Amino acid sequence: MERDERAVKKVVINLAERSEEILRRTPQEEDKYNRIAHSLLKKGIDNLNLSTPDLIKIDAQYSEAAVLRGGIKTIALKKPKIVFENCINFKNPSVSIEPLVFLEKLGYRLYYPCWLDPKSEFLIPSVVQNNNYSSSILLLHPIKSCDRFLYSDMINIYACHLSQLVFSA
Repeated sequence: MERDERAVKKVVINLAERSEEILRRTPQEEDKYNRIAHSLLKKGIDNLNLSTPDLIKIDAQYSEAAVLRGGIKTIALKKPKIVFENCINFKNPSVSIEPLVFLEKLGYRLYYPCWLDPKSEFLIPSVVQNNNYSSSILLLHPIKSCDRFLYSDMINIYACHLSQLVFSA
């Protein structure tokens, strides 16, 4: 258990280092990323001739599995970190689980970003708004695909390949 906690802390640090870079996008850069996202569904990540990503951010509304399948070679070989929004599709629940199972089969660990309140030690969902969590700690709570429906309809998921997690003694 102690090893998992250290790994989560390391993952939190890596995510925090990248978040500032993501927040500095201009509207033009955001538009460029949106055009690329539409191309992903048509061509697939593996066929876009992009430099090897360290991080893949997916926002494809029920098409996350298609985007992941289109990047199977890149994902399996380079093992980038992956962040995506996962919504429950009540008409076809397997659509919600498919990207999670896909990543787990490739050796990825899945995490639900949330806040840890140091005073109460409660986990607070990352989607909670209108509260000041500046004194809280960002925590990546491990989840499994089989537990997906225990969470709210829409959640963010951070996926990190097991080989990218650092366990120290």
